[in-house]
Amino acid sequence: MAKDIVLAIDNSSETLTQICEAAGRAGINLEGGCCFFCEGQGVFHALVEDIEGFKRVIKEAGFKIREERDVLLIDIEDRPGALGEVLRELIEAGLKVDLLYLATRTRVAIGTNDHARATATLLGI
Repeated sequence: MAKDIVLAIDNSSETLTQICEAAGRAGINLEGGCCFFCEGQGVFHALVEDIEGFKRVIKEAGFKIREERDVLLIDIEDRPGALGEVLRELIEAGLKVDLLYLATRTRVAIGTNDHARATATLLGI
């Protein structure tokens, strides 16, 4: 199961760099993520395989975890329209997508209002 870890950070490239460096020193690979800054505040979403290790490193570095949630991590085709088709399938199943970011060109992290139903819809699990 994939987890999205959300950190609230200040509006600083230095802070973002410190988080990534701390994870790297601990041997923790960032599988995906996104960061945005708005009105002096930053939000960093990190997708990591070693969830407990990342949480430990982040706390030791003095950062606070704002949220942790399950996300679907799925592979999609590398072609125009593939992501739209995946999202349409979720919408038609009555789900609300409230988080989306690409982990790689063909891998996407998706958060919804009902993780179990989204998993069953897309992965048949």
